[in-house]
Amino acid sequence: MADIIIKIEGHEVSSAAMPDLMQRMVVKSMEEQLQQKLARVVCPEHGYGPQVTLDIARGRQHISIAGCCQRLIDLTRQALAVPQV
Repeated sequence: MADIIIKIEGHEVSSAAMPDLMQRMVVKSMEEQLQQKLARVVCPEHGYGPQVTLDIARGRQHISIAGCCQRLIDLTRQALAVPQV
């Protein structure tokens, strides 16, 4: 299973801890969408899931992917359709 981290302006947030209902719904929806896309992404060699961080800052989204090996990172990129930088 993927480890999803959502940050806003560099600060980690949790949908459960958001005081504003609208923000809570948006963050929860992002978490759910990422989990759906990554539900089957597991390293075939090591058995680990990826860690994906979505950082929203100044109206832009930046996705960071970490994992046990390059193969897992590539599989995660493919699942998210994130172009390689």
